[in-house]
Amino acid sequence: MLRAYRMAQRWILPGDNRPLGARTLAIFRFVTEHADAGCGHLPWRGLLENWNRMHPEWRCEDIRRLARDFGRAEKCAAASE
Repeated sequence: MLRAYRMAQRWILPGDNRPLGARTLAIFRFVTEHADAGCGHLPWRGLLENWNRMHPEWRCEDIRRLARDFGRAEKCAAASE
C-alpha cells in the first residue's frame, strides 16, 4: 500500500516529497532565528559554527549540507503557505 502511494505521489507531485526529519526542522528553525532581519542570513560559516556549538548531537561538518537542509525545509514551508 505504501509503495503504491509513494509511486502515485512521485507521479503527481514534483520534486522530493519525503517528510522532513527532526534534524532538518531544527536546522530550519535555527537559521531563521539567527537570520539578520535587515541583511538576510548570517554567513553560512558562522551559522555552521553556532549550529555545531549549540547542537553537538547533530554536528555538521559541511556548510553545503547545512544550506541544503535549510533550503529543503524552506521550500517545504513555502509550498505549504
